[in-house]
Amino acid sequence: MASGHRRAHRSRSPRSILIAVVVAALAVAGIAWAVLPSRGGTNQHTIQGSANKKPTSTPTATKKSEKASTRAGQPEGAGSRLPRQVAEQLRACRAAADKGTAAATSARVAVGDWAAHIQAMKDEQSGKNTEAQTKAIWTRTRLAGPGHGSTYEAADKAFRPVRDACTNVDTAALPTQQKTSVEVCRTYTEEADKAVGAARASIAEWKAHLQAMADRRAGRLDPGVAMHRWMSAYEKAPFRISVYRRADRDLQQARTCRLG
Repeated sequence: MASGHRRAHRSRSPRSILIAVVVAALAVAGIAWAVLPSRGGTNQHTIQGSANKKPTSTPTATKKSEKASTRAGQPEGAGSRLPRQVAEQLRACRAAADKGTAAATSARVAVGDWAAHIQAMKDEQSGKNTEAQTKAIWTRTRLAGPGHGSTYEAADKAFRPVRDACTNVDTAALPTQQKTSVEVCRTYTEEADKAVGAARASIAEWKAHLQAMADRRAGRLDPGVAMHRWMSAYEKAPFRISVYRRADRDLQQARTCRLG
């Protein structure tokens, strides 16, 4: 019996060893499966840990959000750009001041021709000018008058539609220094408008006299009628010229518009 028992024990030993090896291999495989990452690049522990964490925004995302808020109309910090509408209003104001300057300059030249034409006769009557000197002044102003008058009319036409541009600037979003500049430009364009407007009456008289001279020289106007019109204009012109000169003097004393 003892020998039979030893034979049975020896026959069962290899099988037991094989079973032990298989169990050990399965245990190692299970540990590796739990620890190593899956094919997608993460294991179950990682997925569960990520799910418990709350997402945080990156600095780049925060900056983009702040820019979006600014574009949406929220208050901007110091040194930020002006709202587009205000920037356009400032450009329009500056352009209006430039056009006002052009109109005022051309008015000064055109009214100057008319004033010299009138003054030449006054100086002849007072003995300051000779007849030849008076005629020379009349010829010079007569030839220059139409061109200078046309330049004024074009500049006046360009200025009139935009003369209130500086008044329309919304200064609430501007820094103090820029608000002051806008106020200067408003005053300047207002004075320019007064001077340019005062010039219209004088230049209209001068234009009528230029036409009368051209008609008389072409034989379309009776010399007597031409002389009567001239004397009437000669008597009326000084008042309107003086009104213009006061307005132009106020303009020249006003601070120049300088919007950067």
